[in-house]
Amino acid sequence: MADAPLIRRLSPEGNVKSGRPQAKSPYATPEAVLTFWFGCPDDPDYGQNKARWWTADDAFDAAVRRHFLATWQAAGKGKLDGWAVDARGTLALILVLDQFSRNLQRRSAATYAHDANALQWALHAIAQGWDQQLPLLQRAFLYLPLEHAEDVALQRQAVELFTPYRDVAGLENFYTSAVTHCDVVTRFGRFPHRNTLFGRSSTPEELAYLAANPRGY
Repeated sequence: MADAPLIRRLSPEGNVKSGRPQAKSPYATPEAVLTFWFGCPDDPDYGQNKARWWTADDAFDAAVRRHFLATWQAAGKGKLDGWAVDARGTLALILVLDQFSRNLQRRSAATYAHDANALQWALHAIAQGWDQQLPLLQRAFLYLPLEHAEDVALQRQAVELFTPYRDVAGLENFYTSAVTHCDVVTRFGRFPHRNTLFGRSSTPEELAYLAANPRGY
């Protein structure tokens, strides 16, 4: 989605109350986060898998920083936990904690700093059945914190959750990615690609794996 429409949608005019302009919050709204990430229903690529979600894109990362840095910082401090009262609000909070962290903190340990919080909200939403209220594509991002966990049980749960994606055209990568992540954590108990960032020593087996698989998680 182009940046200009984003500005228009995130900054609507005419919000007044009792004849006075409403105070502008320093944080985005849940709907603004969802619109930024997924687009609007009238966008040509709405509901489609997007390459910018899976590849490093400096322009996209810059847009996340420009529009959502304060929101991300607040979410990391628990200031936006009030969003998690329904499916869409919880999904927006998870996007900020899980995905925006990866856009804002690439190639650093801080990439994973809010993963535990994102996982907590994902499991809560699943327990409430809120995942079933979301379209299949949007639901996938609610499940991703499980796939990002260095925990075999959660990885297996992620594979189970993503199994329905296996035969959906355009969304198959969610299933194959879940299987790959699960295989790695089942084999090593962790993601070896994170070892350097976390100051962990790699085993000889992990070093061999890293040499053969330079792209990490």
